[in-house]
Amino acid sequence: MFVIAKVYVQLVGDGAIVAFRGTEPTNVINWLADASLKEVAFHAKAKAVPHGYVHGGFYRNTRAIWPQVVEELARLNPRWIYLTGHSFGGALAVLAGALLVDYKAENHPLGYGDLWDRVKGIFTFGQPMVGDQAFADSYAVPLEGKLLRFVYAHDIVPHLPPGTNGWTPVHFGDEYHGSDGAKWTRHKKVSCPIPEELGTNLLVVGAWIKDQMGLAPRLELPYSWGDHAPNNYVRVSLPEGADSGSEFD
Repeated sequence: MFVIAKVYVQLVGDGAIVAFRGTEPTNVINWLADASLKEVAFHAKAKAVPHGYVHGGFYRNTRAIWPQVVEELARLNPRWIYLTGHSFGGALAVLAGALLVDYKAENHPLGYGDLWDRVKGIFTFGQPMVGDQAFADSYAVPLEGKLLRFVYAHDIVPHLPPGTNGWTPVHFGDEYHGSDGAKWTRHKKVSCPIPEELGTNLLVVGAWIKDQMGLAPRLELPYSWGDHAPNNYVRVSLPEGADSGSEFD
């Protein structure tokens, strides 16, 4: 089933941070999970699909580790919770938030529904799209003000999956853009799917080579794989006045 997800639940004072790990570049199963684009029904019962369709690889990985996550949160009983993740992990964080919304709405028999009231934010970095318009319509309102998506420069991943895989993915939630020399600011235009994948991938590889070799510095290409690297997101998020590299000090 290409399940490779990992999650870390870290207590911080009287709260907890739930961090879903992103794609491991050298892990073939992780890439296969990312590439499992076929949509599946989200949190469906019987033949009813009230909440739309989502990316199959992301959904299966979320559900595979989900029982451990909610059991651990119930055991720790934190006063507040933040969900977060980069890339693949960001997609899982959004799906986790949606599951908690459903638990609240359904008055979960084990009391897990109370966890949603403690969620203060869902912060994702370089997050791909996870579901279709029906999914967005179901969860945009309950996640409003809590879901913040951060996009660095020309990172291509927030524009994936492409709109040519049999269903049309969409984003929802507040989107913030940042780059070197420009801190995170709210972006009015939400990232949309790339029209197709092969030609765009060739373009983004070219953008990475251009950036690494310092070629044509004034030429900006619309998408880049290099901009997806986690260190870019860390660098823009550093406190005011901090130098690049100080995240290790």
